[in-house]
Amino acid sequence: MLGTFSILSTELGFVGILPQVAQYFSIGIDDAGLFISCFSAIIAVGSLIVPIVVSRFNRRHLFIVVLAIMSIFSFAGGLTDNFYVALACRIVTAIFYPAYISIAFTVAGEIAQPSDAPRAISKIVMGISAGTIFGVPLCTFFANHGGYPMAMFWFGFLNLAICILTVLFFPSIEGHEDVNLKSQFLSAKSGIFLISTLAVVVFSTGFCGFYNYASSFIQLVTGIVGGNVTVTLLIAGIMSIFGSWTAGRMLSSEGSSCFVICSVVCMCVNFILFYVFASNYLVVILLMAILGFLDGIFNNLIQYWIFSAIPQAPEFANGVFMSMLNVGITVATILSSRVIDKVGIIGIIPVCVCILVVAIVLFAYRMRRYPTNDTS
Repeated sequence: MLGTFSILSTELGFVGILPQVAQYFSIGIDDAGLFISCFSAIIAVGSLIVPIVVSRFNRRHLFIVVLAIMSIFSFAGGLTDNFYVALACRIVTAIFYPAYISIAFTVAGEIAQPSDAPRAISKIVMGISAGTIFGVPLCTFFANHGGYPMAMFWFGFLNLAICILTVLFFPSIEGHEDVNLKSQFLSAKSGIFLISTLAVVVFSTGFCGFYNYASSFIQLVTGIVGGNVTVTLLIAGIMSIFGSWTAGRMLSSEGSSCFVICSVVCMCVNFILFYVFASNYLVVILLMAILGFLDGIFNNLIQYWIFSAIPQAPEFANGVFMSMLNVGITVATILSSRVIDKVGIIGIIPVCVCILVVAIVLFAYRMRRYPTNDTS
């Protein structure tokens, strides 16, 4: 959980420091955005291959190496004043990112009983939520007080600290020497995997299409400004941890299929209520807390949906989960920005609700077509 927090902080921290990056390197915000877009693109591609390649290595040794690389190249990025060298350092960390996150999910599932795997995996997702909640504000704090270099040094020290803790306390767990690259990729040919992957992309697009713009929505439409925005987002972030905890337990139960459908329906209702009560200050704050809770469920649900489709290929499944999540986020960002340009930010809600309805149909189709892979 601590490892995923440090890795996610390294990824997401740049969201809040693009102005400092642009100022330090004397570039535009669009060029500074390459630190985010290049990172996401490499994760989307690398997540399909890197986890399988590194699955044969000792888990403890792998985690130590990845954290050390994250630390070294974060320090290197902070010490250079050359934009391209700094971007190259960022790209190196992106290459190793899937190796840690994907194998962390795999290890969590391996050390737990099969029926408790979703609950164990939810703890990894809670680390991701913590990285989202605290990682971005902390990075922004250091950048505001010391510029881009100070933010990079924060990443370096954070990953170094977790690396030391891993050396001291994480047990030695052998990798899978018998993992066959070809057999893992053959899993992608199954019908259940294809429909599950499509459902996850559609689901991610529908949910992230609004979630990624929720902060702008409450400011531009509801009129929540200043410190109240920070407090509202913090409440939503904390609620996402409880959402992850709840999802871990529900997806371990016999009613997991019902929970999947009900969760997506609740997301649709939540979005519709945002549309209806957009100008009601207190109601929107409550809806933001619920949205945070649903975000915690969202992250667990998509990992579960891919993994349960091909449990015989855990490394590949977790890699696909990260890759398809990034694809969905990319599509959602492009789609929502187009809608906002045409009809305004309020217009993304009905579009996202329609996409979520399609996701419900795809989830239901898999449950009906492949009932043995879902508990009911």
